[in-house]
Amino acid sequence: MEIQEELSQKIMDIAAKPTKRGMYTIDDAIEKGLGLATSKVRDIKIYLLVNIETDKIYDVKFFSYGKKVSVALAEVLSSILCGRVVDTIRDIKGAFIEKELRDEPDKISVSPEELEKFEIVEELIKIIVSEYNMVKSKTLALREEQKLVSVDLEEQDEEWASLSNEDRLVKIEKCLDDKVRAGLQMDGGDCQVEELKDGKELFISYSGACGSCGSSTGGTLYFIEDSLKKMVYHGITVQPV
Repeated sequence: MEIQEELSQKIMDIAAKPTKRGMYTIDDAIEKGLGLATSKVRDIKIYLLVNIETDKIYDVKFFSYGKKVSVALAEVLSSILCGRVVDTIRDIKGAFIEKELRDEPDKISVSPEELEKFEIVEELIKIIVSEYNMVKSKTLALREEQKLVSVDLEEQDEEWASLSNEDRLVKIEKCLDDKVRAGLQMDGGDCQVEELKDGKELFISYSGACGSCGSSTGGTLYFIEDSLKKMVYHGITVQPV
């Protein structure tokens, strides 16, 4: 096998623009009706939102204070975990992740000295699997205590994906009319939808401040996004223009 001394270009590219970097809190899990599982080994911590009815991993984020290899490894692992049932993730190995990060099949993605870094994958997976039953039990107990109901986010995703962009915008506009615009207009302001990108990223322009709904909980923009997440689609984000 030909050995590649430097990091693969794939590692460099992924590490430069990770899409899964971030974290989930217990409040995020409760809001979505899901369980929160975490796994930390050395310089990588994985956060998993899990549907405890089906044991299916709904979404994954990670935090890493390590170098490019750690970031790229965690990014690929997080993507692979999404959509898997917890009991089936034992087959994910570090060697597989390393191969996913190669530019060419016969060239390893890192120097030989760094290959051992990928052993962290099995350690992370082992913690997730071993602690999941405890996470599941705690989530069920919390639901009972707070009288929470499970939210079928996968069903919401499918329904949202089935809509045309025009239909999505109709729902968004109705929510803005019902929950947001009146408050802004009381202060002489308003908001305008500029673009919905990839069905999830909403760009708006707005003026004024909703005194009755925004400033006390983090600002008008936060209130707009929170209203849309609750009434339209949980995965939407709002960006000002």
